Amino acid sequence: SNAVKGYTLLIKSGQTEESYHVSIDPALPNSRLDRALATSQLVKPDTETFDVLPDAADEKPFEGGVDGGLTPADVIGDPSVEPHTGLVALADLDGFNLLVIPAQLTAPADGVQDTRDAQWAPVIDAAVLLCEERRALLLLDPPFAWNSPRNAEGGATAGLPVTGLAGRNAAVFFPRLRISDPQGGERLAGPAGTVAGVMARTDARVGVWTAAAGTEDGALVGVRSLEHRLSDDQNGSLNKLGVNCLRTFPLYGNVVWGARTCRGADAMGDPWKYIPARRVALFIEESLFIGTKWVVFKPNHEPLWSSIRLNVGTFMDGLFRQGAFQGRTAKEAYFVRCDAGNNPQDNIDRGVVTIDVGFQPLSPAEFVLIRIQQKRDEAAAQGS
Repeated sequence: SNAVKGYTLLIKSGQTEESYHVSIDPALPNSRLDRALATSQLVKPDTETFDVLPDAADEKPFEGGVDGGLTPADVIGDPSVEPHTGLVALADLDGFNLLVIPAQLTAPADGVQDTRDAQWAPVIDAAVLLCEERRALLLLDPPFAWNSPRNAEGGATAGLPVTGLAGRNAAVFFPRLRISDPQGGERLAGPAGTVAGVMARTDARVGVWTAAAGTEDGALVGVRSLEHRLSDDQNGSLNKLGVNCLRTFPLYGNVVWGARTCRGADAMGDPWKYIPARRVALFIEESLFIGTKWVVFKPNHEPLWSSIRLNVGTFMDGLFRQGAFQGRTAKEAYFVRCDAGNNPQDNIDRGVVTIDVGFQPLSPAEFVLIRIQQKRDEAAAQGS
C-alpha cells in the first residue's frame, strides 16, 4: 500500500521462506537492508563490504573533481561518434517498450527567463521518433512551465509536449512528486519514472491491456506527497486536454488518475487516445515482428499463408482468452488475414508477404455514471 514504502524481499531455500520489507527511507532506519537481514537464518550480509551509510565523522569530501553538466545534445547523442551514446546508443539495443528521460536542467537565477522547456524540446522530438521506430511509449514529466494547475491547463491548451500523430506514442503526467532523498529530507521529482514502475507492475500482474491507473493498479509506492493536490474540477479540465493527473484520495493515498496518450484530448477523437489500447497495438506489432521471422525465404504461396494464419491466430486467441480484447467471441474480438486477397502476384514477385491483423481494443472506464431513481409506492399512486 502507499503507507508502506520500499519493496518486499523474498528469500527461499527448499521449503524455508523468509520475507522482509526493505526501505531506504531515512524515517525507517530499521528497514534498511543490512538491518532487515540481521535476523535472517538463510543469508548473512558481508559486514566487511556491505554498502551502508558511513558515520558523519568518517565522511570525506571528494577533491580534484570537476562538476559536469548533461546537455540536451549529450542525451540525444551523435551517430557519427563511436561508441554511441545517448538515444543513439539506445537505438542499438533490442527490446524496450517504455522510455523515460528526466529533464535534469538547472533552474535559472531569479529574474532570468526560464528556457528549459525550449532547451529540452529537441530531446523530446528525438525520443518520440525513436519510440515510433521501436514500437515503444514515451512517458513525459510535465514541462517546467507547468508549475501550477492553472499554468498546466494553460500550457496544455496551447499544446502538449508532443503534437501530431507522434502523440500516439507519448503520454504526459502532472504534477511532480515529493519523494524521500537518500541524503535526508525529501526532493521534488518528475512523475514519469514512478509511473513507468506502476505500468511495469500492472503489466506483470495483468497485462498491457489494463490501464495502470486507479485506486488498485495506479497506486504510487514510495511517494510522500504530490506537489499539487488537484480538485475534481482541475482533474477534469486537464484530463479532457490529454494530461494524465496524479491524485491523492483519502484511504487510497497517491494514485495515477489518467490513461491517455498525447492524442487523448476530447477534441481529437483519435482511435489511439488511450494508453492501454496503444500499448496493446504496439505489443502485438512487436511480438509479430519477432515471431514471424521464420517465414523468411519460405515459398510465398497458400501453404505458407495457412501456417501464418494458424500461428498468428493462436497468438491472438491467447490474448483474447486473457481478456485483452473487447468482444464476446473470438470472431468479434480480432481477425487475422493472410491470403491471396492481400498478397497479390506483384507482392509475391517482390518477395513480400502481408499479414493484416485487427482487434477490438478495450477502453478504460474513466467515468462512472450513477443513476438514482425514486421508486413510487404503487398503492399510493393508485389511490391518488
